[in-house]
Amino acid sequence: MNIISLFKNNKKVDFLAIGDVVVDAFIKLSQAEIVDNKNHDGHNICMPFGEKIAFESVTEIFGVGNSANAAISASRLGLTSSLLSHTGNDYYGNKNKEVLEKDTVGTESFTLENNKRTNYHYVLWFEHERTILINHEK
Repeated sequence: MNIISLFKNNKKVDFLAIGDVVVDAFIKLSQAEIVDNKNHDGHNICMPFGEKIAFESVTEIFGVGNSANAAISASRLGLTSSLLSHTGNDYYGNKNKEVLEKDTVGTESFTLENNKRTNYHYVLWFEHERTILINHEK
């Protein structure tokens, strides 16, 4: 289904978000070091290379990303919102759709594509900051 068919069905949409939806896996690190980056502003997170590194926990957050967050926020504010997105027809894609529907975000234009993988980000969380490892599927 595409954006035109949303209106052909006479469904009123107050807010339409368009974009990727992802899963964020927050990996709470227990062992790392923050070092000043002498070549650029900011800092680097450093961990022993080639070793096993302990972590405290992993928490997966489904149905996130800029567009999904905006659609859910609009819905929670009482607007009729919908998300136009393409994602993999896999476990994570179906979980993302389930989360959106639970938050009453319309998924009429949410396409689960066979032979595609859902975007999955690893979030390295140490102390009060995080670094996100991303790979957007085509």
